[in-house]
Amino acid sequence: MHQIVTKQIDSSRRWWVLAIVVAAQFMFGVDTFVVNVAIPTIAVELKASPAQIESNIAIYLIAYATLVVRRSHLHLR
Repeated sequence: MHQIVTKQIDSSRRWWVLAIVVAAQFMFGVDTFVVNVAIPTIAVELKASPAQIESNIAIYLIAYATLVVRRSHLHLR
């Protein structure tokens, strides 16, 4: 038989984790909004086509999300 070992996490820690996750998601939304507002300026400064702008924004947001997830993973260690 397998013995299942569970860790009891106090409820205050759960609320802190929830608050951090909500704050991170909010910051991601704000950052996405700021980047989308800056699209016209980015297009003029870089003299880029719409496809290039879309690629740059997608890469930026993927990198940002990856760093947020990676940092949270390092914090849990």
